[in-house]
Amino acid sequence: MKMNRTVTSILLVCLLVVLNACVCTTGTSNTVPDQSGIQKILDRGELIVGTEGNMPPFNMITKGGQLIGIEIDMATRMAEELGVPVRFETMPFTDLAAALESGAVDMVLSNVTITPKRNLRFAFVGPYFVTTKSILTKKEAIAKAASADAINRSEIRLAAKKGATSQIFAEEKLPEVKLTLVEKYGEAVEMLRKDEIDGMVADYPICAIEILKNPSDGFVTVITPFTVERIGIALPPRDAHLINWTENFLANLKSTGELNAIKEKWITNRYWLDDLK
Repeated sequence: MKMNRTVTSILLVCLLVVLNACVCTTGTSNTVPDQSGIQKILDRGELIVGTEGNMPPFNMITKGGQLIGIEIDMATRMAEELGVPVRFETMPFTDLAAALESGAVDMVLSNVTITPKRNLRFAFVGPYFVTTKSILTKKEAIAKAASADAINRSEIRLAAKKGATSQIFAEEKLPEVKLTLVEKYGEAVEMLRKDEIDGMVADYPICAIEILKNPSDGFVTVITPFTVERIGIALPPRDAHLINWTENFLANLKSTGELNAIKEKWITNRYWLDDLK
């Protein structure tokens, strides 16, 4: 069953409007490590980036096992500027922080919202996306909610990704709902399809993409933005050189228009949706 072209166009326009980016740096430290991350990358001959691989349109895996998405293109361009190939380490979202702290990855690009709590542990360059928290649902009453208070009821069942800001939002703003935590968005989408839950809490782009992926399931998403989500690149906190290089790279990507081109590639062209796992 094909989605009405008008509805699809509205979703894509809304998605582009929400994803307005700006560039700044959060948490830059003046403390220099024994060897900069840049030098380690160059000596190793490889940029290692941590990502989940299950967050369309930011990062996702095709049926053929290829990583694609906005953040994948960004990381590939970073590696090109460094003059080395990129290697992606895919893992559960909850494992990415430990991988960055241990040095198993050089940075994390995985739809990571910049929060004060996370910024205590890591430096952030960005945001490269500014989006909102939303809810994917099949119920018009939830989709039309004017505030979080309107759906903060004990009879409502929601799911959220474990360890993500969606979990924090649900626990803080929706304490009365019955909350189920999942490891992957796909689990929550399947639960929603089977009416085991009433909605999935996630960033608006993820909700919008699920509507486009599943046009016959009757999914809708909340129109009223609940929060502002600032997405950034997570980096080691005491590496001024790597942070500065990444800051300048992102500023250049934006000023040349390439960042917007990467976004539009994955938002306005839906060819890749049918090739996802």
